[in-house]
Amino acid sequence: MSQPFHRLRVGSAKLTKLGIAVTLALGAFGAGAAEHPLTKVNYDATKNVNVIDIVMSIDWDFDSPPAGRDKNFLEAILKQTSQSYYTMTEGKQMLGKVYVYKNSQFMDNTDIQYLQKDGRANAHVAGISNCKACRILMFAGTGETADAHGKTVAHEFGHYILALPDEYREVGGTSTNPGSPQDGDTPKDTIMHNHLQFVNVSTATDYADPATRKTAQFRTYGKSAWEVLVSNPSTDTTNMGRTQFDPFKNMTAPTGADLKKPTTGWESALQVVYMGSGSGGAAGGGFAGVGTGPINVIVVDTTTSKIQLDAQLNAAQQVVNAAGDNNRVAVFAYPYSSAPVVPLTTLSSGTVRSSVKAAIAKVAQDATSDDTTSGDRLFDWAEAALPGYFPAGAKSASAQGYYYRLYAGTNKGVGVKDGRVVYYDGKTLADIGPVSQFLPQSRKTLSDTLQSALEAIKKVRTDSDTPMMTVFTTDSQTIAGSVVQALQDAKVAVNPVVLATTKGTTAGRNRFTSSTPGALSLYDAAKSTKGLFQEASKLTDLTRNATKASNSAEGDNYEAVADSTAETLAAAASSSVTSLISGSDIDGEITFQAYWSDEDEGKISYSLTTPTGTAITPSSLPSGITYTANAGEGTASYTVSTTYKGRTGQWTSTVVASKATVEAVSQEIAVKSTLSAVIDIFGGTKEDTRAMTAVVEVSGPLPVKGASVTADIYSAADGKLVKAGVIFKDDGVAPDVKTGDGRYTASISDLAAGDYEIVAKASGDGTAVFTTAGATKMGTNAPPVTVPAFQRTATDNFKKEL
Repeated sequence: MSQPFHRLRVGSAKLTKLGIAVTLALGAFGAGAAEHPLTKVNYDATKNVNVIDIVMSIDWDFDSPPAGRDKNFLEAILKQTSQSYYTMTEGKQMLGKVYVYKNSQFMDNTDIQYLQKDGRANAHVAGISNCKACRILMFAGTGETADAHGKTVAHEFGHYILALPDEYREVGGTSTNPGSPQDGDTPKDTIMHNHLQFVNVSTATDYADPATRKTAQFRTYGKSAWEVLVSNPSTDTTNMGRTQFDPFKNMTAPTGADLKKPTTGWESALQVVYMGSGSGGAAGGGFAGVGTGPINVIVVDTTTSKIQLDAQLNAAQQVVNAAGDNNRVAVFAYPYSSAPVVPLTTLSSGTVRSSVKAAIAKVAQDATSDDTTSGDRLFDWAEAALPGYFPAGAKSASAQGYYYRLYAGTNKGVGVKDGRVVYYDGKTLADIGPVSQFLPQSRKTLSDTLQSALEAIKKVRTDSDTPMMTVFTTDSQTIAGSVVQALQDAKVAVNPVVLATTKGTTAGRNRFTSSTPGALSLYDAAKSTKGLFQEASKLTDLTRNATKASNSAEGDNYEAVADSTAETLAAAASSSVTSLISGSDIDGEITFQAYWSDEDEGKISYSLTTPTGTAITPSSLPSGITYTANAGEGTASYTVSTTYKGRTGQWTSTVVASKATVEAVSQEIAVKSTLSAVIDIFGGTKEDTRAMTAVVEVSGPLPVKGASVTADIYSAADGKLVKAGVIFKDDGVAPDVKTGDGRYTASISDLAAGDYEIVAKASGDGTAVFTTAGATKMGTNAPPVTVPAFQRTATDNFKKEL
């Protein structure tokens, strides 16, 4: 090689749960994945080359791998992938950083899924960064060499990145889908035909003879691969959601004689990053330091009402409960965010978690004016503005009615007393004015706060970390476009948990879109950074949605089974939810979770009924079931382990109110599983002018054929149901693209412009099957495997502009 192949080993990606922190199970409760923030197509204008960073998840442990499936195997695959892809794109695209997660972390939100089983590789066309559930599906149990695997991945990149269909003949195939290979096709000598034999994609030369134009490629586009790559997608005869990449712009499509098929230079940017905890920095890799996995910076908006702030703080505490062991968290309180409420802290023990939550509980409203609160806000600001006078690190203290900080390095100090600010120059005290004169200067915008949070992340981050921000605020806030761009460039996901305060108003109908010049809505900020937007219409939703947003960004495979909300409960009234739990080969650990507001603390009891009719209460816990309720945090949980016998079947969870509740009481049920339902919305926006469709991908992680999928759609402006029982089909009839590929589609083009929430339900009655479908490599499909009866739910927010 002309340059070394860079390799970064950073140890395990262990995200174990604190035993009592069962709210971790809410990690993906109906939230759906977002496109992974670490995936990025970079453009080197000097070299006119794309360097593509991608994410890969494997379902084994790369630190304790099965025989022949160690890091050397993975790296050999990726070397060959990068070489083959560089060759097929004539040196215009190559791999950069490849982030590898183990033990199925981020399995439903990744570019490449690798399973330790046999199967036929396939990919979603134009999937990169365009949809949540799109990916390349690979199989490590095939017995193929790493070289063959690498060439297969390159072929699948032809689908996933370049949006190219296949060019082989499906011998004995019965498909009539134009975009699928068929039995009568005329194969081309290209990598989109036989990836083991050929290295290039097709040119006009390959299609010069009209008698040999029978390929999925030609039926889809009416021209060769290279003619497609250099053309503007707006000219495509079939809209595949294709991107025209910069290196292909203003380029003349090569003919067969023009192809150079380069084989050197592909390795110049390639790095493999093993995600998780540990130290790393292989020679020449350009990395150093220690990474411990996820970093979550929590931002709390203190400008809300006291009851809203209390709900936000309660939710922030649940985020701390939910975080995996040894994850790092920090907390900023907007608008007084010159210094964090909690500096970046490793959650190394229960004691540390408790101290972090205690600090969160002390966060005061913006309007609070006591000397202690005002003093700390002023001191933090002074230290940030004048570090030479007030170096950071001093502790606040009280004496003789003064609340102050003394700075040993400068012998100076600052304090407050009775609403007045005093300055100490080392000898005397001087009254320099009222607190009200200085405090406004210490206020920051939400954008400034996020920028400060980003700087805190940058100081400690390594490539092996997964950074995110969980932002609690209201729907009226926006973020400066420059800050969103900085977050996007830094690959930091923003996960807003928004309290809807303008529902039913004119402003509320447009809150997913900013009307402030130069600023983005929180919805668009989340989308731009590949984060997860969650809107709460009730205070109890803040906690529920917070764990969805933050823990889905940790990549934990907990999937929503059912949920329910009682608007209020009268005294002695109850609310129940039924949940179908599949066998342990599909559904693992189960978590039943109830939520209520602080005002209803002490009013709620929570119980379960097993499939065999056994009643479970906190005082009658059998082996294999645990119960947790943290006083003052508005939540209770049952966790059912895989050791509990008789867990398969229908469970019932019930909340009962001893007194009438003030706020809503909610329940959610989730299971640890790779069987997920993920919602994607396409079209209907200024960026994507296609007729709007909704797609629910059901996979485990193999696509599930034969499931039942329906959805209800609500107006985000007023919460009213606008479409009920929408039926999603996987039959290959438009708007569905392909039969039996596990992507269930429905048209929602008749919706009026506005903001919406969609709630999808997916289920199987025991007749659905796992199948290999999609844009596949040449070969034979494995026999379908029956999926036991299951149940899933998923939600998402979206806006329609056209």
